[in-house]
Amino acid sequence: MDPALVRKLAEVKRDTLLDDYRRKIDLMRLSLFAIASGENPRVTLVRMDSKFSHAPLSEKKAFEMASGLVSAVNEKGADLATLLAVDHKLRFDRLVVKLLFFAIYARREGKAGLERFLRHTKSRYFTEGLSLAIDNFEPDFLAYHLEGIRDQTIAETSRKMDMSLEMALGIRDKMPYDDVFRIAKAYMPG
Repeated sequence: MDPALVRKLAEVKRDTLLDDYRRKIDLMRLSLFAIASGENPRVTLVRMDSKFSHAPLSEKKAFEMASGLVSAVNEKGADLATLLAVDHKLRFDRLVVKLLFFAIYARREGKAGLERFLRHTKSRYFTEGLSLAIDNFEPDFLAYHLEGIRDQTIAETSRKMDMSLEMALGIRDKMPYDDVFRIAKAYMPG
């Protein structure tokens, strides 16, 4: 395959993956803002739905599933690690339901009631934000802080993807190991 085409396809794939990742992080950020501010979960769902051209599931379905999750976490023997795992690898519909669960639970039981779920949330980004919300950090500060982390994470991930492409092309061209390593070092800070 022509190197120019490989670069173009890699760019498109990078942009697609980063857009998906950014949207999922933004969904987490919106739900964390809702938890910190005590926002009505219906408003939170509308905010999350605004990140899509077409909502991943209806309001009715989202609330039915999130309410089912509220019941499920209180059952004896519930697998909280599976039920409450929040990360960027989830499909959008599942992520929205889980994030809506946290907003509903915080509204009903209070933010402090979420503390018992922290060890099950999986995503460092979401867990940090949830911890700060539970500790009563101001919603606007929380949103600002999480936007900064999001932007740095996206930038670093983009740089790693670019580095991977250049290294793969170098390996394909049978460059010596030291030259491939120089490519990698060019993308590394300090």
